[in-house]
Amino acid sequence: MVAVISEILEISSLVGIAHCFALSAVILYSKFIKSDTNKFLGYTLGIIALVGLNNWFWDRNSFPWILNIFDIGLWQFLYPVTLALFFIKATKTDFRNTKILYVPFTILTSCNLLLYLGIHFHWYQLPSVILEHSSLFYKFISLLSIVFPTVITVYIYLLIHRSSPTKNERTLWLRKLWLYFSILIFLGVLWESYRFIYNEKLPLTAISNLVALFLYWLIYHGLYRLQLSNEQYEIRVLKKQQHASNNRKPDTSDYYQQILFLINHEKIHHNPQLSRDEFAHTIGISNSYLTQVIKNNSHLSYSDFINSYRIKDTQQLLKDPTYSNYSIVAIGLECGFNSKTSFYANFKKHTGLTPKEFRNQ
Repeated sequence: MVAVISEILEISSLVGIAHCFALSAVILYSKFIKSDTNKFLGYTLGIIALVGLNNWFWDRNSFPWILNIFDIGLWQFLYPVTLALFFIKATKTDFRNTKILYVPFTILTSCNLLLYLGIHFHWYQLPSVILEHSSLFYKFISLLSIVFPTVITVYIYLLIHRSSPTKNERTLWLRKLWLYFSILIFLGVLWESYRFIYNEKLPLTAISNLVALFLYWLIYHGLYRLQLSNEQYEIRVLKKQQHASNNRKPDTSDYYQQILFLINHEKIHHNPQLSRDEFAHTIGISNSYLTQVIKNNSHLSYSDFINSYRIKDTQQLLKDPTYSNYSIVAIGLECGFNSKTSFYANFKKHTGLTPKEFRNQ
C-alpha cells in the first residue's frame, strides 16, 4: 500500500513538473500574457520545473548522466533572482544594476563546472588539494542555498510593502503571489537545512506536489487578473498623457454643466465604485436631485447615463491604434466597469454589438 501511494505521489509530482514547464512556455510565448514583467515569472517557473525534474531523477536514483548535466547549474541561485526581477518590474521599482543579482549564480556555477569536468567527466586531472577540499565547497553551497533564497524572499516582501503600502487588487495579488512562493521557498530551505546538518538529501516529492497545487491557483486565479491590472495601469498612464488639458472647474450654477465637467474632464465615471450618493456629494446636491437633473437633460436614468459615457470612452479607446495591443476587458474595466459581465452586457445594450465586433469593424 505504501509503495502504491509513493508511486502515485511520484507520478503526480512528474505531472506537476510538466505543468510547470507548460505554464512557463505559455507565459513566455502567449500573445496575451507575455510582457517584459511576466517573462521573469516565466523564467522562474521554468527554472523551478528544471530543479523539480532534477530532484525527481534523484528521488528515483535513475539516469545518472542526466543528473550530472543538470547538477552543473546551481539553479537555487538563479530562480530567486528571476523571481526578484519579476517583483521589481511589477512594482515599478527603479533598480538599475540588476546584473549584480546574477553574480552568485555565475560564480558558483562556474566553480561547480570546473569541478564537474574534472571529477565526473574526467576531462582533466584536478590537483589533489582541490579534490580533498571539494566537500567543503559543497558544504558552503548548501549553506548559501539556505541563506540566499531567504534573503531574496525578505527583500521582495520589503519591496512590495514600500512600493504599495495601500491595499488594492494589484497589491493584494502580488502579496498572495509572494506568500505562495515564500511557502515553497521556506520548505526548500527546511529540506536544505536537513541536508546541511545531516549530509543527507531528503526526497522532494512533497514539495513538487505543492508546486503543482500552486500552479493551478496561479493559472486560474492570479495571472489573468495581474495582466488586466498591468494593462489598466498602462492605459491609465496613456489616457493622462492624451487628456492633459485645462481641468479648471467652470464657475457655473448649472448643475448639469458641472456633471458634464466631472465626466468629460475629471473622468469621475471611470471609478467603478462610484455611487449616486458620492457623485451628488461631489456637486453638493442630493442624490434624488442629481437623478432629476440627469433625467431632465438626457432623458436617461442615472445608471444608464453613467454607463453611456463609459461605453463612449471604451469605443474611443477600442478604435484608437495606441490601445490596439491591450485586451478588450482591460479597456472596459479601466473605463469604469467593475466586471467583464457588466461591461459586455452594457456595451451590447448601448451599441447592439459586442466589444469585439465593434473593434473589428
